[in-house]
Amino acid sequence: VLFRMIAHKPLVEADDRDNLRSKYEKMILAKWGPKALGKALADVTAALVTDDVDPVERLVVCNLLGWGLQLKPADRPQSFEELLAHPLFANGASRESAGGAAVEAGGAEETKGEQETTNDLTDGVTEAQVISLAEGLHLTTKFHIAAELGGP
Repeated sequence: VLFRMIAHKPLVEADDRDNLRSKYEKMILAKWGPKALGKALADVTAALVTDDVDPVERLVVCNLLGWGLQLKPADRPQSFEELLAHPLFANGASRESAGGAAVEAGGAEETKGEQETTNDLTDGVTEAQVISLAEGLHLTTKFHIAAELGGP
């Protein structure tokens, strides 16, 4: 359901009763692995780019979906509480500005009634932002985050 909501399309084609439409969909699920997961996350990324979602938020959303779509059930979230602890939900209420996670991770503070400006995400991210994001993301290393966001 989360995939469909974000990607604006189903992960696999199914009828109104969630029965797979063809053998092709059965094969996708039967051979699910890194290639299929990569394609699914590429579809999500494309949809998020089209929806003008900032790079940090795209990374967090794709991390959650990638975690939830792991082949082995033991590698997926094991409880709703574990799912809600993911940065997408845990920090969601405080993300009101564009690049909200980057603003939080960068530690923007108010000084004399004025808020500091943050770096444009196209110019890269700071090491502190990468470290902050890496703490809550599953199956994602600091190196992956820095590479995705153009960081140090």
